[in-house]
Amino acid sequence: MRIKVELRKEVIRYVKRECNSTERAAFYREFEKVIEDPISCSEAIFNPEVSRYLLRFFRFAGSLAIFEFDPAKQRIIVRVCRKRKPIQPPRRSQGVDP
Repeated sequence: MRIKVELRKEVIRYVKRECNSTERAAFYREFEKVIEDPISCSEAIFNPEVSRYLLRFFRFAGSLAIFEFDPAKQRIIVRVCRKRKPIQPPRRSQGVDP
């Protein structure tokens, strides 16, 4: 059975307007991998602002795509795309070095 795929309007808008051609290509390349194997090509995340259920996400070109996977219905719904937050280096203490 083929998996049904849905991209929310916000996701389509993000990919078209916020991503350059390289980022768009990376999104669709990674998304194809997720369609083939949603579990091993993504990571779990819980974001109550998006859904009360456990969601999954995949990374592409400095961004994240958060999606819902329903294995019973064989359906993937990409709900949100956003830029990844840059990793902050650890803060150094203001004390004297030993």
